[in-house]
Amino acid sequence: MEIHELNRKTVSSAIAQQTIGTYRLGDLAPDGGFRPRYIGRSTTCLQNRLLDHASTAKYSAFQYQKWDSVRETYEVECLWFHSMRDRLDNTRHPDAPRSLPYTCKYCARHSLRLVGTASPIGGGF
Repeated sequence: MEIHELNRKTVSSAIAQQTIGTYRLGDLAPDGGFRPRYIGRSTTCLQNRLLDHASTAKYSAFQYQKWDSVRETYEVECLWFHSMRDRLDNTRHPDAPRSLPYTCKYCARHSLRLVGTASPIGGGF
């Protein structure tokens, strides 16, 4: 995934309104890589959600992935959370989208083998 500077201009130009998806917030590493520190999703408008984060200036960069369904968005957020949870600022497990009976398929089978491995969805960390 491409790394973007987290500011209003970049978010507005990179992401169309009403796009749903997952995102990672973090900072650039000295080697130019990305260090994710926060995982999130939006099932209504990814642009608005990232604009909110940009206004806090807590993180300097972001990555995002668009998805076609709310279920896909939730499942990827859970995957990323389990894969990186020891490095994240947000330590609370993602809630299921409102009024939907989704459960995290990674909680039941989570093990140390997920930590630090490449994600089958969205590339490595």
